Amino acid sequence: MPIEVTVELDLDNGIINSTATNLLYMRDNSTVSSVSDASHVDGPIEKIGNDAFIFPVGNNAIYRPLEMSNPSSGSARFRAQYFNV
Repeated sequence: MPIEVTVELDLDNGIINSTATNLLYMRDNSTVSSVSDASHVDGPIEKIGNDAFIFPVGNNAIYRPLEMSNPSSGSARFRAQYFNV
């Protein structure tokens, strides 16, 4: 089941496993906090909106953030996933 975050995703403790079918969506103006090797998204995550954003992606116990600058459109969509190869 897809998850849509509208305000804040607090990754206090645990890894969220997502898939292309069960995607995690971050809406415009939403934020992420408390990210670490023990707390991130393992799988794809999609950011919607025109804000700069740090994708809280990783693989297993490895957190590897991916940062983007702010797009010009409020309807812009970017998807990120980390692959440990």
